[in-house]
Amino acid sequence: MFAGRTLLERGLLHGRIRYEGAFAVLDLDHAPAPWLLGDAALASAYNTAYERVYPGALTELGIPAAALAGRKAWEQWLYG
Repeated sequence: MFAGRTLLERGLLHGRIRYEGAFAVLDLDHAPAPWLLGDAALASAYNTAYERVYPGALTELGIPAAALAGRKAWEQWLYG
């Protein structure tokens, strides 16, 4: 599954997906936390660091605190 689509649907990114042949292209207008587009390990590491510096900021964007508990929790929330 493409994280960008899920993040767009949840309102965490602003832009659109277009297709060029077999490829999906994400045209971003705004990404308040661009690392969310990285793989689950990267996103989770950045989320943890960001939460230390700006506690609660990611939950204000709509990401539940439980999703910030680690890589598996992030994947579970993101992909269900």
